[in-house]
Amino acid sequence: MLNIALVLFVVGNSLISGIFFIFSNTIMKALKESAPKHNCQIMKDINRIIINPAFMLLFLTTPLLAVFLLFSSSFASLFLNLATIVHIIGVFGITVTQNVPRNNRLEKTDDYWKTYLKEWTFWNHIRTISAILSTIFAVLYLL
Repeated sequence: MLNIALVLFVVGNSLISGIFFIFSNTIMKALKESAPKHNCQIMKDINRIIINPAFMLLFLTTPLLAVFLLFSSSFASLFLNLATIVHIIGVFGITVTQNVPRNNRLEKTDDYWKTYLKEWTFWNHIRTISAILSTIFAVLYLL
């Protein structure tokens, strides 16, 4: 059971890393350079569309797997413990406390766009790095 959970965690974390990376590397840069009257609405549309069953299953299941792995593994498993803690705090925690509130604020007012772009992108970089590190730690545990 632990091995299945670990594989699912690595796959989920890898997919999340990719999603967050594409925002940092491409989407937010494109929105920054696009016409100001459209970019805010495009981001609002993205924020609504990304809340779909596939993404939510991935986003909510991966931290649950992290908690399961954290409490099922030996405390001597440094890399696995790091992988799970980094995911819970740096991926899930940052999303819930930093990115989602900014999405909600943007939905209410277009005037927030310029500030949103800087702040949301900064926190997305942090959660992208966290997701990548978490995946690396989990893979190192497997080696």
